[in-house]
Amino acid sequence: KPPRRAGVHWTFRDVSVQTFLERLKRFGVEVPVKLSGQVTVRLSAGAPWRSLWRPSAYEVEGDLTSPSLTVAGFELKSLSLHLVYTDGALQLTDMKFIVPDKDGRDGTVSGTARMQARPPGDLTAELSLVQLPLATLFDRVHQLAGHASGTASGRFSGRAPIDGLRNPARWQAGGRLTLADVRAVGLPPGQLTLDLRLARGRAAITNLSATLAQARLSGSADLTLAAPYDFTARLRAAVPDLAWLKNLDAEFAPPVAVDGSFSLSADATGALEPRRVRVRGALTGQQLKVQDIHIDRLRVPFEGTLGRVRLTAIRVDLYGGQVLANLSLPTELAGNVGAGLRVRNVDVGRLAADVLGQRQPWRGLASATAQWQTPAQRLLDPEAWNGQGDFAVGRGNLLGIDVSRVAGNVAFSNGQLRLTNLAVDSALAQLTGSAQLNLTTPFGFATALRIADVDLAPLNRLPDELRLPVTVGGRAGISARVQGT
Repeated sequence: KPPRRAGVHWTFRDVSVQTFLERLKRFGVEVPVKLSGQVTVRLSAGAPWRSLWRPSAYEVEGDLTSPSLTVAGFELKSLSLHLVYTDGALQLTDMKFIVPDKDGRDGTVSGTARMQARPPGDLTAELSLVQLPLATLFDRVHQLAGHASGTASGRFSGRAPIDGLRNPARWQAGGRLTLADVRAVGLPPGQLTLDLRLARGRAAITNLSATLAQARLSGSADLTLAAPYDFTARLRAAVPDLAWLKNLDAEFAPPVAVDGSFSLSADATGALEPRRVRVRGALTGQQLKVQDIHIDRLRVPFEGTLGRVRLTAIRVDLYGGQVLANLSLPTELAGNVGAGLRVRNVDVGRLAADVLGQRQPWRGLASATAQWQTPAQRLLDPEAWNGQGDFAVGRGNLLGIDVSRVAGNVAFSNGQLRLTNLAVDSALAQLTGSAQLNLTTPFGFATALRIADVDLAPLNRLPDELRLPVTVGGRAGISARVQGT
């Protein structure tokens, strides 16, 4: 003969969800997330007479609906589910709700869940996401609010102990996520897929693949879910055409027009507690155009930590020559900013023609070396700059006059720019000199020039607009000193 049972039926119409949760607590069921809103609930509950005071002995079954429910800060619409509580376990089936989108392209979530409440056991869930609006999610991130849209779809399953819900290291989960028609900060629409797995105290993203216009990205990441939270990450990107950069929102667009193609490789390792990061990689560009400057090839290897970023062995091929550089940057206003530069045989006539938009009446191949550093806190203060270098221009021509060599030395210190050992060898004359310029107000300057043994005859061959009104000949010498502010 089955034991006698006591039962009750409840119907709550448009009541606060907190009222419903208080009822569930009587049976030992506590929901571990914050809920607010109105719900309609139809419940039947019963237990054997001999076990009325034992919460795990109750059996509860019913349906819950809500036109609008807020769960952990997210608004859900048209929520419906069937619930069964038996043997101390709460099961949710036929669960479905809508994640609203401000443009009317709502997404849906459906699935099942089971929570072993008495005695405490595991929470398990299986969820299916269909076109969730990313704008709704991104609006919770201040920097992305109003700047991102798209949809997310996927399937996930997971398990976690009730007493370990606040400890991600005890979660187990996996699934695949697909983002479609993602638009952010003026970027062209993109697509992304990835696999996510949580197990044995680690979270891993694998098979990450994304497309953005013609760009292709791939990557992976791994994070330990307990201190010190070690992580690794890998990213590869190939962008065959940078023209879309001009369509970015104004606050994200580059300050100058950029065209061409580039590829990026980056690898990171580190920990979150205490913070420790090391990043290594390289940026490579081909057939670039930065404003009006043409660059045949660019390669920027980089490595960095939380304290400093180093760009080492930078190489730029342009206008028949090369620029090699190193740059060291502190990530905070501490330490020094340092740079080294070497230029080899760059056609500065062609470079100037592109920058100025017209052919120039001079040409030459420029080479130079330079070293420079300054405290990061005084980066824009010329009085803190310290550096030195040299330059040379060969195979030059100015207004039809051959200039075989222009050379000199440059130094920065104590707010002054000093030019020494200036030498110019040309078919017209040999010039030597020096100069000094204060880089702060009142910008005083001084210069000394000496032109020896000038052959005046080449002046008769200048272009018509520059030619003297009379024919000249012979040789002359000039020595001059000029200073002022």
